[in-house]
Amino acid sequence: MLIRMAKLETAPRSLPYKLTLLSAHMAATFALRSLAVSVVARLSFSSEVSRIRRRLVLSCRRL
Repeated sequence: MLIRMAKLETAPRSLPYKLTLLSAHMAATFALRSLAVSVVARLSFSSEVSRIRRRLVLSCRRL
């Protein structure tokens, strides 16, 4: 069993297989990057909303 796995790991990969792996890796990287960008944008938006809310509360207290 281990010998078979070792042979599979050392066997030269075909070009379509390598391209499939590369495209899957690129798709996963793009998805993770998009998720990170949306999370950062949402966090900055929520901090901006809380900042505006704080200003509104302070201005209402002054009235």
